[in-house]
Amino acid sequence: MRVSIIRILKSRKGIRTSFKLLGLLVVLLIIVGISHHDKSSAELLKNIDFFTFTIGNNLFEAGHFKYFANNKDWNPHYEDYFPELRQSIAEKQFLSSSENINEFNEDPISPFDSIPDYDNYIHDQAEKSSSFRSLFSGSYFRDLDAFTKCQFYFNNLYQTKPDWNNDVHEHGLVLNTIRVDKQGQKKEVKVDEKTKMTMRKKDLNLVNERLRIYDFCFIKNKFDITKMFGSIEHNPVVSILESQLGRKSDRNKINPLEFQQRMFPYLQKFESAKDFNKIMPRYSRGDGVWYEKGSFPTAFTSFSTYSDYESNPSETAFVDFTYDVKKSIWTNWNSISDLIPSWKRGIIISMSDHQLVTALKWLAAARHAKVTLPIFFMFKNDDVSKETMHKLHRVARSYDVDIPNSKNYPKLDIWFIDLKPSIETSKVNEFTKYKNKWLALLLNPLKEVLFLDTDTVNYMDPNFYFETEQFKNTGTLFFRDRFLNIGKSEVCSQISETLSPNFQESFYFGKLPLFDNNYILKNLTETDLTTEELVFKSYFDNNIQHELESGLMALDKENHIIPLLISRNLNLYKPFAGCSHGDKEFFWLGFVASGAPFSIYPVRAGTVGEVLTETDTRERVQKRICNLQLVHFAEDKSILWMNGGANNCKFPGFAAADWQNPKLKGYISKFESFESFRDYYEYLPIKTDYGIIADGTMRSSWDKKFNHCKNINWCAVYVKTSNKLNFEEDEVHGELFRLDPEVKRTVDDLNFVWATFNVTQVITDQDIKSIKKAARELSGLDKALKEEAEKKAKEEAEKKAKEEAEKKAEKEAEKKAKAAAEKKAEEEN
Repeated sequence: MRVSIIRILKSRKGIRTSFKLLGLLVVLLIIVGISHHDKSSAELLKNIDFFTFTIGNNLFEAGHFKYFANNKDWNPHYEDYFPELRQSIAEKQFLSSSENINEFNEDPISPFDSIPDYDNYIHDQAEKSSSFRSLFSGSYFRDLDAFTKCQFYFNNLYQTKPDWNNDVHEHGLVLNTIRVDKQGQKKEVKVDEKTKMTMRKKDLNLVNERLRIYDFCFIKNKFDITKMFGSIEHNPVVSILESQLGRKSDRNKINPLEFQQRMFPYLQKFESAKDFNKIMPRYSRGDGVWYEKGSFPTAFTSFSTYSDYESNPSETAFVDFTYDVKKSIWTNWNSISDLIPSWKRGIIISMSDHQLVTALKWLAAARHAKVTLPIFFMFKNDDVSKETMHKLHRVARSYDVDIPNSKNYPKLDIWFIDLKPSIETSKVNEFTKYKNKWLALLLNPLKEVLFLDTDTVNYMDPNFYFETEQFKNTGTLFFRDRFLNIGKSEVCSQISETLSPNFQESFYFGKLPLFDNNYILKNLTETDLTTEELVFKSYFDNNIQHELESGLMALDKENHIIPLLISRNLNLYKPFAGCSHGDKEFFWLGFVASGAPFSIYPVRAGTVGEVLTETDTRERVQKRICNLQLVHFAEDKSILWMNGGANNCKFPGFAAADWQNPKLKGYISKFESFESFRDYYEYLPIKTDYGIIADGTMRSSWDKKFNHCKNINWCAVYVKTSNKLNFEEDEVHGELFRLDPEVKRTVDDLNFVWATFNVTQVITDQDIKSIKKAARELSGLDKALKEEAEKKAKEEAEKKAKEEAEKKAEKEAEKKAKAAAEKKAEEEN
């Protein structure tokens, strides 16, 4: 035994532990010394708290925190946020009461509401005790070690509300000025305190609170979840609440798996660790061979890339994923990538059969660019047919497909993942269209994810995004959307204040809100703001909805699974339907609600193409570039990526539909024939001579000039106004520039591959018929033709009615003339 102890103490870990124990001894000597000088018990307790918070926490817990909001490289202003809140937290040793317990409500709503009773007891004991004896009176909740706090919170959750759940559709929303039910209906303009308390028992922020604490306990600290719900009689908070304050606790053992199923109700349920494999997604290379229930060929565990691997249906050597009951479900999920070496980092694409053509073009461009990261097409069961998988697989891995301007292009490491087995059956239909992105982001096997849309054209090595300063600071990289003067619903403006960590969470777990709106408004000018603060202010104060673009995002999923889950919840929550165009804003809003830092690339969005000059005088120059592509420039004006494909119209089959559209006659008239129009739409790449990075201060920095190609063409505007008469500098909105020749060469090369890749090499005649049919519907052709027919019918009816009226009037006139003539003749006789 003595030899073992000596060996441990000689190790590096033992040396560190020895120093910490020495620190403990020093603190104890200080306490004893102070006691000899009759210092007050409050002073003694302060020293004990210092020990608990510093030496104790460092000795007994090892957090896995990677990204911090107080990182000055991310936000130099963060430590100046919330001065009153910080002061209040610093001045208080404990909270004597809960904000949720008042004359209208006597029962706890959150586990936080029971903590004041514990802290009051500790305070009373400290007051009664003197000098050295106060060491044994216990610590306030805030100063307990992280495991003890987590254990109390989640065990007490079952005492506070035995039937708790995290289904967002079963929760309402209590805002400062309005009340919204779970269907999104606004009930009344002002809410009295009694109604607030009733609503708060089913408040959405309780879901967010539970998710944030789960993140702290099981994702960041990675505590053993079986110990968390093991024997809790030694938990000091539970013990005191029971033995000293008469609080009864349900000592029935909580099932960690059942707990996590309540936490994440959108995951398919499983009864045991062994059954977890039954809810894992199905994996395929697209060659007809499926790997199910967490079982993979042993060969997969030894390759660094699978670009040259071909499936063998007769393989017999398999390795099975093993669920670790000590870890959270998400730590388990992310550890799938530990089993297969190449899956640490990769590209994911959420798709369906409807995106076949753009996906084929994307793959052709990826082969041309020699992409080496694994590529995962994510979908639900029937959303992608086996025929579609076969076509994608052929373009990704076959050499009988001609890819323009490409030689010796490698096979891609491509995978198809069917997520349906992982989704709770009753929830599957909630994920439609763009909402499928959440499934792809959450349920992929990667730790680091580059999410792409099928119409995203990326000009960089995909690894570039993970090496940026922004990603290293926060584990995220988002990009700006067009600056459009489009507002949002009233409920959205209070998401930050209402759904961010409240005072109790900040006090007990040190989780402050991410942004201080008052500080940003009062202390910072536009030029002082970080990009993230600028977006926050634009959305919440300037009421601008379009902030984030979701065509390409880099995410450290291993560390940010909870912010992504909160983002998904916000998107699924009906009251927030008017807070975003599709899914886009919910990505960063979920990080705001979770309190997790995130990064947005600092350069605003723009576009490339031909310059249209509208005004060019001494006093004013106004120019624009119009197309459907949204282009993301680097700070040196090179192009990182763009959304919208590389054709002049990304929608297959739209050439024929738009050619027949009577509403587009003016636009179509500049083309000599349908063939030239079709080539422009479907075969020619966009022009890239010039670029405009649009301004973010001018309301008209983006506008529309044309309404072809599904009416999604936008114009980036550049304006320069001369102020020479006032001896002031010219006022300039936007940046207009010619692309660097080398940048243009690189961009045009990839655009040519994308735009001219002949998809008819792999698609069938039936595919083409389906494409044309879908184009008629999506383009609005049938509606336009119907409206045109109705217009003509109305015009014909009006013309006919007019002619009949004229004839009738003519007859009446003839009749009157005849009568007048007869009368005159009669008078003459």
